[in-house]
Amino acid sequence: MADASEQPGGIMPSLRARGTRGLFGAPLLSEGQVLGVAHVGSTRASPFTERDKRLLLAVADRAAWAVGKQQERARVHAIV
Repeated sequence: MADASEQPGGIMPSLRARGTRGLFGAPLLSEGQVLGVAHVGSTRASPFTERDKRLLLAVADRAAWAVGKQQERARVHAIV
């Protein structure tokens, strides 16, 4: 969201109270499943460049891979 402060219901009250305006989210995907969403926020509207967004998407991919591997290990451990 370029300016979440202008979106009704677009931002959680706790973030709004901290002055968060710019918000970008990236899905955490593992094997086609959504594990969660990584968010970054800013007190400025439209603060994120395309480079910023690509970086967050790359970080989200790595995080999703790590979470997926941990879940896989837990399943194997449960079977053993």
